[in-house]
Amino acid sequence: SIYVNPPKDLLLKCLLNSPELVKTFILTSVLNSLSLLKVSMGSSHLTDDHFVEFFRRCVQGLETNGVIVVKENLTSGDEVEIDEEDSSVTRPEELVKKLFHRAGLKIISELKQQKMPKGLYPVKMFVLQSNS
Repeated sequence: SIYVNPPKDLLLKCLLNSPELVKTFILTSVLNSLSLLKVSMGSSHLTDDHFVEFFRRCVQGLETNGVIVVKENLTSGDEVEIDEEDSSVTRPEELVKKLFHRAGLKIISELKQQKMPKGLYPVKMFVLQSNS
């Protein structure tokens, strides 16, 4: 298994300078070879369209029956929350699920992280597979 947790500053720099660099960064020499790909809270710096494109590219790296495990902060309400200080967004769960679907992924399991301190965003883990 290979774990991918791109540094936020590198991913953001790539997105700002060239979205093509992100595609190269994600899939260099890993087409159809990964059984497990882990993405941990890095997608909060992506626009919705870049989120979808990122996960579409991740799917291309998976072997048959491979999975993507995503750990993501979620808002408690129905609105996207924007953090102007670090240019990140926190999405509601339903939007995250719709974006996974747009990326060609199905949720095969999900689990809410327990015992989170009060005042923090809820955190959920999703196990995803390609729809095809």
